[in-house]
Amino acid sequence: MKIGKLSYILSAFVAFSAFTACDSIDEDERYVLGDAVIAKRNVLIEDFTGQFCVNCPNAHEVIDALKAGENGESIIAVSIHAGPSAIPAPAGLKTKEGDEYANKWNIPAYPKGIINRNPTVLDFKDWSAVVRTELEKETSVDMDLSATLSMDGTSVVIKTDLNPVKDINGKLQLWITESNIVALQQLPGGGYDGNYVHNHVFRSSVNGTWGEEISLSANVYDTKQHSIAVNEKWNAENLSVVAFVYNDSEGVLQIVETPVKSLQKIEQ
Repeated sequence: MKIGKLSYILSAFVAFSAFTACDSIDEDERYVLGDAVIAKRNVLIEDFTGQFCVNCPNAHEVIDALKAGENGESIIAVSIHAGPSAIPAPAGLKTKEGDEYANKWNIPAYPKGIINRNPTVLDFKDWSAVVRTELEKETSVDMDLSATLSMDGTSVVIKTDLNPVKDINGKLQLWITESNIVALQQLPGGGYDGNYVHNHVFRSSVNGTWGEEISLSANVYDTKQHSIAVNEKWNAENLSVVAFVYNDSEGVLQIVETPVKSLQKIEQ
């Protein structure tokens, strides 16, 4: 980022950030990681965040700790930049869809989280206990996911396999996320890091903001095919696809994630 543009963004947001709701958690109240459990399903953490949210890096640390634990492979986090503390595109990571999600859940301050689409908005110090509970729940649908970059690098082709153990009426949601994005972030204490590494950042929905309606019959295998154009600002090497089935009464029934692979790497 050029110095002039960075200075402009800082001047536009620093004064404003003093009036922005941003949760502060005491150092000794952040989170407690429990023992590993037998994971019966994967769990989605929707992390509502922003580049001018002073305490959001603390929430990122919670996610890192959870994913580094014994159940880490079963925890799928998506950082959704939204609200007044997020920087709009093209300079920042905020998206229109992210704001729609934040408005849906009436996010009062940042950072906050939604676990498996349960409607309770949670402080990050409470994420670990809820994640543990969700991991222990049975799932009613098995999912497999693959995502491949086209030969010309302009689109991602996605295949989602669904194998329900009971009849399901709900929605299938597909998202594009990107990791290893080096960009500005306000830090606890009020400083700024222009080389902060943002991970699992929500970039776009593939099949609509709220996904597509699906009706699955017990023990009847189903496959969905999708594709999405690659935005010129995305780094294709750092993209992943997240897919989940959810409904309003039960939240997320199952979620899976896969990195976007190039055809060259697959052939090798």
